[in-house]
Amino acid sequence: MTTPLLLERQDAVAIITINDAPYNRMTLDFVDQLEELVDQIAADDGIRAVVLTAEGLENFSVGMNLKQLPEGIKRMGSPDALFDQRLRVLDAIENLPKPVIAVLYGYCLGGGLELPLACHFRLAAEEGAKIGLPELDLGSVPAWGGSARLARCVGRDHALDMILRAKKISTVSQPGIHIIVLLKKESDVIDR
Repeated sequence: MTTPLLLERQDAVAIITINDAPYNRMTLDFVDQLEELVDQIAADDGIRAVVLTAEGLENFSVGMNLKQLPEGIKRMGSPDALFDQRLRVLDAIENLPKPVIAVLYGYCLGGGLELPLACHFRLAAEEGAKIGLPELDLGSVPAWGGSARLARCVGRDHALDMILRAKKISTVSQPGIHIIVLLKKESDVIDR
């Protein structure tokens, strides 16, 4: 089994890479390891910034591995405990006193968008990136704080439109929706 996240250090920058190409799913082990890494980074005064990216050339992340939901509930003891952990980890990222930059390309769906929404800065490929919270298509709702973070980012009306219609948008197709702070050529983003 591969490690769900890789941590690399370049001077004062920690680079966290989701390591499950091509889908880069957010498994149970992924969230456990992310929680540990965020705590380590918070305690390390030598780290001044964090970059969050993903392996492969196709997707940042398609979100939570839903097949693991029953196992996660059993492991954590209840659905509330499972989702509380995810909320806790994303809150820790959002409140980290160091800038966290998400580098997005390909699909960024469900948890694969909720995680970048907790980051301070989002950089994306001009072409090819599709972002959204499609949980309603699956009979669910964004459960990692994505509804509130998306509304803060793009405004209530745009957030409701994206969530209630399970709308996936390209990074450049929607005027007035400013989830991404900076757009770059796809080759520049993938070169990281």
